[in-house]
Amino acid sequence: MILDGEFTFRARRRSVWTLLQDPDVLVKAMPGAQRLVQTGDGTYEGTIRIGVGPVTAAQWTLTVALHDREEPASYGMKVESKGPLGFTRGSASVELLDEPAGTRMKYRADMQIGGKVAGIGQRLLDQVARMLTKQGLEALSREMELRLSLAVGSTSASVGLATAPTVDGELVADDDSEPATDAAPASAATAPSGDDAAEANPESGEPAASEDAMEPGEDAATPGAPLAPGVPERAEPVVDLDQELPPGTV
Repeated sequence: MILDGEFTFRARRRSVWTLLQDPDVLVKAMPGAQRLVQTGDGTYEGTIRIGVGPVTAAQWTLTVALHDREEPASYGMKVESKGPLGFTRGSASVELLDEPAGTRMKYRADMQIGGKVAGIGQRLLDQVARMLTKQGLEALSREMELRLSLAVGSTSASVGLATAPTVDGELVADDDSEPATDAAPASAATAPSGDDAAEANPESGEPAASEDAMEPGEDAATPGAPLAPGVPERAEPVVDLDQELPPGTV
């Protein structure tokens, strides 16, 4: 039984090649496969459960071996499975080609089926084999896209964490902004004004004004302090002796 065709993966050829060597990805291309583990360089073993038409599904052993590998362009494959209802064995060739939309895979397989399962008819076997191949390639494509999207997301997060600026009590300016000077002028909202400025900078030559302006004649002494004996609390007006007084004034 000959199976051949093409399938396009939306991924670069080297990524497709790498994922096709991963047993966790490769098992997706085998509908009914329950387990597939790598036992050596390019060799795998597992189990698969298949039922065709009136033949009850049963568990089969599965071995896969890759050979004549030319990374990332092509490789050959040998597949063999055994079960209570018969056996299958075959060989396949896989070629990977670069395409604008991704990678095109060309495959050709020659399968032999024996035992009770072969008694259901070659035509039915061909239909089932092609259906399973299509399902397997579509599942393999979905698995590849999922793996690649997760890999890209993880890499972006790692790069973002590695390159993000760390701010520790300082302002980080953009490259396009003007560099900050060592002594930036205070903003209008925080700059001292009026009396506070004069008091804060005594060298400016402006005397600091008191909170309450003093009335003329008021004592500049500290409010509440006792005066010396005989000193009136408020200064009396002094009479000018040189002025003429009205008659009768002592």
